[in-house]
Amino acid sequence: MTADDIDDMIIRHNGGVREVCSCGETDSMSGTQGTFDLIDDVKDTRICTLAWSAPMQSGRKNRFSMLNHDPKYKVDIGKWQESGPMGTVSVSVKDE
Repeated sequence: MTADDIDDMIIRHNGGVREVCSCGETDSMSGTQGTFDLIDDVKDTRICTLAWSAPMQSGRKNRFSMLNHDPKYKVDIGKWQESGPMGTVSVSVKDE
C-alpha cells in the first residue's frame, strides 16, 4: 500500500471491533510512529486523533496519546508496553 492509499482509508466500525496495526521496516530497529483520526461517520464528526511512538531505542519510552478530543465522546485507552514492541493497545469509544 502506498502512503496515499492509507491517507484516504476509511475503516467503518458498524458497531464492532476493528484493528489497526503498525510495524517498522524489516531488520530495522527504528520503531514506528503515526497518527490516525477516529471519525463518527454517522455524525461526520472527528472523535479524536490517536498518536503513537514506539522508538525501539534503549532508554526511550513508548507513547500513545489522544489529541483533538471531542468531549461528546468518552474515549478509553488501555495499557501498552513502555519499551520495546508496543503490543496491543485497546481503545473503546462511547457517545456521551
